[in-house]
Amino acid sequence: TLSLRGGDWVLPVVNGGVRINLFNLLTIGGGFGREWGNLAPMRGNDHEFKFEGATYQISKTYGTVGLVLFDAKRRQSILKWQYRKYSTNNLYMQSELKQRARANYPWRFILEGEFGNMKLTKAYDPALDLPGAPYTPRLAVSEDPYFGASLRMEYDFSEYAKVFLKGGGELRKFTFASSDFSEFQNIEQMVYGLQAGFAMKIPG
Repeated sequence: TLSLRGGDWVLPVVNGGVRINLFNLLTIGGGFGREWGNLAPMRGNDHEFKFEGATYQISKTYGTVGLVLFDAKRRQSILKWQYRKYSTNNLYMQSELKQRARANYPWRFILEGEFGNMKLTKAYDPALDLPGAPYTPRLAVSEDPYFGASLRMEYDFSEYAKVFLKGGGELRKFTFASSDFSEFQNIEQMVYGLQAGFAMKIPG
């Protein structure tokens, strides 16, 4: 079995979704995204597999499940644990604990899993339909769902507005075939990404 590797870029054009906070412990949600991507030639063991018109566009629908790792409530729990050695009759230390626990803590850290389906909306290949054109790889998205994992960091500006930074990776599968479908290449794509965004919270 010949193993080839290659890499290039993916640009998220739009990505929007909805998430529901469950008891400040879990988040569930879903969304829609669209991306532009490009595939560089894959190489390995003196072999090369080129893609004619390697630029593509993908739309994806996905669901998310998140576990809240740290937020204001967990910070309060840690503070209470740290002050457990002080007697409840120690008014000074108990007052200090209350002041620190009431202090505004705007950060939230969430470990998030993502799964969904992708649809190819455009794969530009100028040589595909020309008479006498060489065998040209066609792009197809696997029917299997893709999976991803990320760490999402949120910062509350106010009660209803926040910004977030999200970094992680996604595992995807593609199939490339020559124009006469005589040759197939199965592709596993690992995408490492970083997203920044803005979110509005709706009161329960």
